[in-house]
Amino acid sequence: MSVLRDVIWPRGAARPWLLLAAVLAVAAALAGIVLLALSGWLISATGLAGLGLWGTLDIFAPGAGIRAAAVARTVARYLERLIGHDATFRQLARLREAAAAGLLRLPIRQLFAMRSGDTLSRLTRDIDLLDHGLTRLTLPVIAAVATTALFVAWLAANDARLGGLVAAAYFGVGTLLLLITLRLARRSGAELSIASVEMRAFTADWSAGRAELFSLDRATEFGRQVLGASRMVLTAQRRQRRLEALTQFGLTLVGDLAFWIVLKLAFSAHANGQLSAPLVIAMALAAFALVDLWLPLVPGVSFLETLKRGAARVEHLLQPKAPEVGDFRIDSKRPRRIEVRDLHFRHAPHLPELFGGLNLVIEPGERVLIEGPSGCGKSTLLELIAGILEPQQGEILFDGVALSALNPDRLRASVGCLTQGSTLFADTLEANLRLADPEASDARLRQVLEQVDLGRLLDELPEGLESWLGEFGHSLSGGQGRRVALARLVLGEFPVVLLDEPSAGLDAATSVRIWQGLEPWLARRSLLMCAHDAGVVPSIDRRLVCGVDRHWHVEPAATVEGPEPER
Repeated sequence: MSVLRDVIWPRGAARPWLLLAAVLAVAAALAGIVLLALSGWLISATGLAGLGLWGTLDIFAPGAGIRAAAVARTVARYLERLIGHDATFRQLARLREAAAAGLLRLPIRQLFAMRSGDTLSRLTRDIDLLDHGLTRLTLPVIAAVATTALFVAWLAANDARLGGLVAAAYFGVGTLLLLITLRLARRSGAELSIASVEMRAFTADWSAGRAELFSLDRATEFGRQVLGASRMVLTAQRRQRRLEALTQFGLTLVGDLAFWIVLKLAFSAHANGQLSAPLVIAMALAAFALVDLWLPLVPGVSFLETLKRGAARVEHLLQPKAPEVGDFRIDSKRPRRIEVRDLHFRHAPHLPELFGGLNLVIEPGERVLIEGPSGCGKSTLLELIAGILEPQQGEILFDGVALSALNPDRLRASVGCLTQGSTLFADTLEANLRLADPEASDARLRQVLEQVDLGRLLDELPEGLESWLGEFGHSLSGGQGRRVALARLVLGEFPVVLLDEPSAGLDAATSVRIWQGLEPWLARRSLLMCAHDAGVVPSIDRRLVCGVDRHWHVEPAATVEGPEPER
């Protein structure tokens, strides 16, 4: 799994910083062991000297060593955290950018199929989880293994039995405990990962729909789903904490065992004149101190399954960009020829078929009005042409290239769609408009607002283009918000325009002014539009009509001449 590998063991420019952080982690761990061992040696030697059992004692050299170890431990730990976190954050920043770009590369239908809470979780929590890969797993493992190995080598140089027993205690029993924890934590880690995603998705859904939920008196009922997912998270976390506590208890026993074994065998060596008494105390304390390096490995090991699942959820967003097909050029602004062949679609198996093998050709620059009763599939047809939905049978072609084979970037650059649920973001008016064209000038923004009859509103706003719209544009009326979304579409300069009830919520006079303002812009584009009121639409070429029996047919546009000029 490349994402997990890149976080645990980064490549490229981050690799040297990881190695430096690892060296500093080992240095900090060694300084801590030396600090405890040397302190024990000095205290023991001082006590023996006071009893007259030790000859001349130089307290200044070991005292200086203790102070040096204390300072080195603090400095090395600080630098290790600074460099390690910096390397991690840089790696995660690149990963977050790549994941966001991967989301944008997905076909529109896949984006619409994803729950907002799930998408948010992938970009935030799943990547934030990877922050712990280096700091909770890689560096602690390197520090514990390297420091234990160096201490075992020092012990073995003084007494081979001591080195072998300490190695068996930590590398044998300690590693076995960690492997058991890793295996047992898989279930709780998987449950925690799944429940966390569900909790965030339910919370996002509840927050987005809270107005409707409260108005229908269903907020409490839906809130129980959020609480249920929260309880699942807490249950999985509680199970993990219990497992971690048991493993840490076992490792503490390993440290106690190592302390008493070293103490007993080292005193035996002291009795034989091989080791001094202060050195025995130093060895025993150092053997016991090693457990402090192994205890932090337990949360990292139990967290590994959650880490792997988070990496897997991010992994598929980083797939290569889809190949470009045909001569469908992104920089071309000419109208497209749209062909619908044998189209079949139903929203669910138990729901009726909507199109029954619809065939339709829309020539470049042609305008088609889609009419029919509510629920016949007008909006669905636009969503199929925009790539938001995928037909169960048949195909849609742009300039002879199947929609399913088109690069999503190229499709989005050529098709602009105003749905009935267009979104305004919690930002300024100009920021919402510049989503379509970040380089647009203020004059251009004012121009498109005037085209949709919002010039007076712009003059009335106290801060003009910099006025804050609020969440979902709540500071605007429904009709004003609809027109801001339409202005944003106009700013995008799409050669194919799909409009779903663009005049919804607007009076006839306002609709007339809007279409008069948009007529020059529409003259260079292919247009498909749904509308219930055919009297307030721009001039069209043909009508696609759905009858009561769901039979689709094309009629001439003789009866639809466009809106009357405003008098």
